[in-house]
Amino acid sequence: MRIDEWENIKLIPKDYNLSNAVLSVIYARKKQKIKYIPITFRPRQGGVNSINLKKIFGIGKKAVTDFKEINRNFREYNI
Repeated sequence: MRIDEWENIKLIPKDYNLSNAVLSVIYARKKQKIKYIPITFRPRQGGVNSINLKKIFGIGKKAVTDFKEINRNFREYNI
């Protein structure tokens, strides 16, 4: 990995759920070259969704605090 790629990765908080999305935003804001590759998932074959409403709320709450930290990092590094 190049040095600028490591700098981009350091802006993302540890244990962040949407690191790929934030990394795309960082590259776009810095006007760095990026290649988007579409991915697909097969439909669920059976079973039950393991994420309930309480977990979804917890993930959303953590995302809000993570967004604040990411925005602070963006301002600090003029992104």
